[in-house]
Amino acid sequence: MIGEWLVLISTLFNYLLLRFTQDVTQAIGKKWRLLLSAFVSSVIAIGFYPSKLALILSFVVLIGTAFQFKRAFFLKQGFVLLCATFLLGGLLNVVQTYAVMNLKGSYFLIIVVIASLSLLLIKNRWVSLWKDNLQQKFKTKCDIRILDCSLNLDAFIDTGNECIEPISRQPVHFLSLKATSQYLPSSLLDALNDWKQEEPFNISMFPKKVLRTIRFVSITTVQQKSLYVLAFRCDAVTLNDKTFEGHYIVFTQNDAKFPQQADIILHFSMLPTS
Repeated sequence: MIGEWLVLISTLFNYLLLRFTQDVTQAIGKKWRLLLSAFVSSVIAIGFYPSKLALILSFVVLIGTAFQFKRAFFLKQGFVLLCATFLLGGLLNVVQTYAVMNLKGSYFLIIVVIASLSLLLIKNRWVSLWKDNLQQKFKTKCDIRILDCSLNLDAFIDTGNECIEPISRQPVHFLSLKATSQYLPSSLLDALNDWKQEEPFNISMFPKKVLRTIRFVSITTVQQKSLYVLAFRCDAVTLNDKTFEGHYIVFTQNDAKFPQQADIILHFSMLPTS
């Protein structure tokens, strides 16, 4: 009875560790392969305990069956799996002591839940750090000349920004109004505040000089709602000593979701120049 409990517990822990490894390393592997791998590895480790050779073999089977029997997988996925195993090693000992020796399922359930939550917290933290590190690569500086204003901005190149002005097919960038309002003419700021989203085509509040630069651009919100915004033609956008003309700027009041505290979200086409 104790042997079956050990295999069951080890299988579940192996499966949790494999799912954690898969999520962290973004490896491809079907759930049934992960479960089969967890079970076979557990049988080998428990059946031939305390053989050290059996432990090594169970590790090879665990990685190879779940993913692939290739050196790259043993180095990458194997390293992450070992780190997670060491983190949860103490919990596994607790499970074996209380759940198996006392045969109380409540202990077993509690520890498995704790183990699952621990791996989830570690994974979420790791993914957050990974995203932050990745985003740093898309952070840069750029200069904008628009409506007789010169702006030096912290920029973020968003690979998801594919917005273009429909007539000229020029890229559209999204600029934080809060971050740049002190540099803009008061007449433009007043007009932007007076403009109503409910009446997007009413632009009579803008000065005549500004009217010539305005285009209407349709965007889709997070709520999948389509609406029109005002895009203003730039005199120039300079990034890494390369200057572009004819691009458009949309002033946005909501910059809370701008990554890396950026002032402007650049079009994805700017990426090759960074």
